[in-house]
Amino acid sequence: MVSQPGQILVGRQRESDELKAALDDAVSGQGRLIMLAGEPGIGKTRMAQELAANAEKLGGQVLWGRCHEGPGRPPYWPWIQLIRSYVRNCDAERLGAEMGSGAAIIAEVVPEVGEKIPGLPLPPGLESEQARFRLFDSVTAFLKRAANAKPSVLILEDLQWADTPSLLMLEFLSAELLDTRLLLLGTYRDVELPRSNPLSHTLGELARQQHFREFLLQGLSREDVTRFMAGAAGVEPSQELAKRVFLTTEGNPLFMTQIVQLLVHRGQIEPSDPVSDPVRDVEIPRSVRLAIRRRLSRLSEDSLQILRVAAVIGREFSLDRLAALTEAATEERLLVVLEDALTDRVIEELPRSAGRYQFSHALIQDTLAQELSPSRKVRLHASIAQTLEDQYGEDVEIHAAELAHHYAEAEAETGPHKMVHYASLAGEWALSAHAYDEALAHFRRALTGKEGQAIDGDTARHLFGLARAQGATGQVDEAWVTMERAFDYFIEAGDVSGAVAAAEYPLFYVSGLKNATRMVTETLTLVPADSPESGRLLSRLGLLLNLDRGDYQQAMEVFTRALTIARKEGDVALEMRTEAAAADADFYRLNWVAALEKSEQVIKLAQRRNDLQSEAWPRWLASFSLLALGRSDEAAAQAAVMLRLAERLHNRGLLASAWVMNGMVAQAMGNWAVAREYYDRELAQGSDSFGFLAYRAMADYELGRFPEGETNLLRCIDIMRHVEPGPTLEYGYTSIMIPLVARITGVMEELDVARETGEVVLASPLATTFFAIMATTGLGIVSVLLGDASAARKHYAELRSHRGTIAPPGFTSVDRVLGLLAQTMGDLEQAIEHFDDSMGFCRKAGYRPELAWTCHDYADVLLQRNGEVDRARAIPLLNESLAISGELGMRPLMERVAARLESMGLEQPKASDFPDGLSRREVEVLSLIALGKSNREIGEELFITSNTVARHVSNIFTKTGVSNRAEAATYASRQGLIS
Repeated sequence: MVSQPGQILVGRQRESDELKAALDDAVSGQGRLIMLAGEPGIGKTRMAQELAANAEKLGGQVLWGRCHEGPGRPPYWPWIQLIRSYVRNCDAERLGAEMGSGAAIIAEVVPEVGEKIPGLPLPPGLESEQARFRLFDSVTAFLKRAANAKPSVLILEDLQWADTPSLLMLEFLSAELLDTRLLLLGTYRDVELPRSNPLSHTLGELARQQHFREFLLQGLSREDVTRFMAGAAGVEPSQELAKRVFLTTEGNPLFMTQIVQLLVHRGQIEPSDPVSDPVRDVEIPRSVRLAIRRRLSRLSEDSLQILRVAAVIGREFSLDRLAALTEAATEERLLVVLEDALTDRVIEELPRSAGRYQFSHALIQDTLAQELSPSRKVRLHASIAQTLEDQYGEDVEIHAAELAHHYAEAEAETGPHKMVHYASLAGEWALSAHAYDEALAHFRRALTGKEGQAIDGDTARHLFGLARAQGATGQVDEAWVTMERAFDYFIEAGDVSGAVAAAEYPLFYVSGLKNATRMVTETLTLVPADSPESGRLLSRLGLLLNLDRGDYQQAMEVFTRALTIARKEGDVALEMRTEAAAADADFYRLNWVAALEKSEQVIKLAQRRNDLQSEAWPRWLASFSLLALGRSDEAAAQAAVMLRLAERLHNRGLLASAWVMNGMVAQAMGNWAVAREYYDRELAQGSDSFGFLAYRAMADYELGRFPEGETNLLRCIDIMRHVEPGPTLEYGYTSIMIPLVARITGVMEELDVARETGEVVLASPLATTFFAIMATTGLGIVSVLLGDASAARKHYAELRSHRGTIAPPGFTSVDRVLGLLAQTMGDLEQAIEHFDDSMGFCRKAGYRPELAWTCHDYADVLLQRNGEVDRARAIPLLNESLAISGELGMRPLMERVAARLESMGLEQPKASDFPDGLSRREVEVLSLIALGKSNREIGEELFITSNTVARHVSNIFTKTGVSNRAEAATYASRQGLIS
């Protein structure tokens, strides 16, 4: 029996079995996530179709969504298709029950929901990230409920072309799959996936899910090609012909299908015959383009003209749209053309979409479109745009991106006006759907159409949209320039609502503090006092007064006014926003307790409202405050929660902040491997984030990895030199890093840079306490290194009120610095008191690296005093410092202490009998790691806590230089340490 080549499935047995097993799991309530990757035409869609058929046999439902390469698609397009398909076949009552309270939110993106369930309330106005989370949560809850009634297979095709919001929704849903009756299958072209493609990041996130599997589809084998050809022709082909087809196509099913169809049509697949050689009589195409052209040449010129129009419409097109653009062709004629194209696999019908088609390969569409003259394409785009505009009617906003694309291509004929109009609509729609990259492109396109014209209201609104998109995609400097242009026009034109929107919009402050302060101050004079608008502006102003002007007192007065308005209006969102801003101000004032209390209050309010966005940053403030106060376990807990929130929100800025916070806590406790892993997550992105470089540099120096530390320190200094001098993170961190590094290494070459940066920070009247104390600490250590008693006395007086805390940015305890300053001043009794305090603080907090340094410095001052019992007191301190530094791999300190003990004529503790300074306990832990045991299992076997095991594991990684448990097991085996 002869089969159509497109219906033949050969090979892929392993993948088919895995897909069937995943489907069985999903039906039984264990959700699964599968990715099929491979080059174009490798058979991903065919595998998906096979899965869909099996799912329907088991009584499941299959929903399809496809991504598109070309411009014009709305955000979340594959999800919109998928949900639309479900909505069409679902009655209103059941749909309402399954969507629940999220129906109104989903209807913003999929208007058919509102048509099916009339009378939905308007969803609340939320900030961008919060609104995005609500949408993701609503869609996820709906799909899970729908699958409870009937197991569901969701198929997302061509994810390499997916917009970023669609990928973020995929990441969100994937985290919720495990206990559902959902099987999610995605396909993508790995050959079209550069590192810059957002799918690369998404795949990394998905790979962390235990229910995720990925299959890279390769070309079929020569045997499979032979079976494929036999199925298509009904006869066994000659081995030479099968070999040639295999070599030409490399087993790619799409290319193979094209060639085999041509051979079948010409009758050139003959039964196997060792004498005949049909290859000499058949020209085998040598490229996909040639195969496409040969297939297209079988169609009439009339048919090709119609398909060229379809190619200009896009990869997908509908019968009714094609009919409207080819008035000379009757519907009957169109159906004949499409049937012929379907038969030849030039196009294919979309599943469950009557009257909708797509070209079977992008190259086919491209080949057809390229055969049109430029002027003909312009006229077609104009005709398509005008036809679509009439068809969409009131739904035109939903399809604004598509219209903007066609009007842009037709601009030579239609002019820029409609392109600008629809590009602006598409930009606003993309912003509302949190599709920020798409919004950026649309607003830029709109502004291109206004080039050379004086700024007007429309241009200002385009600029406002562009600024929001730039801010959301990390282009902060550009966003401030754009926002200020829009704001200035709104003020000049008397557009108060526009000015308020621009002034209160929460752009990141770093490069725009002065712009933001001016805009808020100016706009406050235009709105009624005690109005909601005034409250929002005051909340923002308080934060700016503290950050931009260092005016903490006035900031607190402004916050009080904003809170009064919030409570009068019952505006909980404004209350949280204001309290969080006040906590931020306390943080920069080093009012750690006040910052912690306010942050905890916001966290409680946010949890009651399930407002993850408002909860995230207060978690960071709380974690840092707890770290400064020495409450390390609580700091670690807050940092861990913030990381989970940032991952759920898919917020790039919050995620980076969470990584650095978790790294800081781990570093303070001596968990170097954990800390470096968090820092490396950001640095692996190619980032030159100053904070990550600074913390990583300090960790490297503490561990004696001087070349790596120097590289990162010099990068920090270079970044600092390109920043405007002032009380900034770059100047503050540099002022304290260099002296601490000099104390570790003994190299004083960069102390002038430290002094210069510290004095710049302190000279500014706008410096917050956070940066002032950072700079003071750095200058204080410089005075210690240089033996400058006068400078030490000055810095001692400035730091004394901050006893019992960690000095920002979290590298050293204030009490130890005070002890060093007192020693430099010659007040040894006072120094001993401070070192006592530092030891107590570090022991209670679990800050072991800082404890090791304090023991060393304490012993040093005792030996300097040289009283009757001072030597006897110093020896156990040195031994403790040596033990801790040895356990944590702090080689510079370990060598310094060992040298001191040797100079005192004392026998050093016996060196470890094990390699790389491993202790006996660490070897016991390592041998159990090699046996595949978890931290919990190791703790149970050795009668120690999981936290203690984790500390030993971190030390093992640091000392041996391994990066993971597999490498540790290999190391243990190589060293003969497996018991």
